Amino acid sequence: RHADWRPSELVDCSCSGDDVRRYRGGRMIIVGILLAILAAAIGTTSKQLIAASEHHKQPALFHLGAGLNIAVGPIVDASAYAFAPQVVVAPFACLDVIFNAIVAPYTLRWQQERLTRFHAMGTALVFVGAIFTAVFADVDNKVYTVTELEAQLFFRPTSLCYLLIEAAAIALVRLALRRSWLSPALRGIS
Repeated sequence: RHADWRPSELVDCSCSGDDVRRYRGGRMIIVGILLAILAAAIGTTSKQLIAASEHHKQPALFHLGAGLNIAVGPIVDASAYAFAPQVVVAPFACLDVIFNAIVAPYTLRWQQERLTRFHAMGTALVFVGAIFTAVFADVDNKVYTVTELEAQLFFRPTSLCYLLIEAAAIALVRLALRRSWLSPALRGIS
């Protein structure tokens, strides 16, 4: 099926019937799910290492955490998509938030991290949203050419409007930061 396929011509945005049959074997999907869970665990570990580096004053922990977060985690996460369809793997991205909410009170005690009722409710909402994403996902087998994707992503009025609003927001925040219009708390958020 893929013998005459060239990357410059087509971008497969979902899985085809052949891919679904291959995924139905079960083993490949399980590998994809395990890689997605591992990627979330790596993301949580990297963020915990970055936080610990400041407390323990050990820059090596920061570099290890940043390296895991920037290089290793994304590679493992992208690898998960090679073994399972996007509708199966994508909802597992929320595990990073869930793992952080559960682990942070134990690993970041010096910051007085606690799993409050609001944290638990927010984490539960993320979990339910991920489940709904997987359950109600649209499995469409449409294959787009590169020009169709470019037209759909870059030249629709809604896309152009979004890009203009995003560029204006970035310019406004940058101006506000340079002119010190924001309080220290808002500077951290922006």
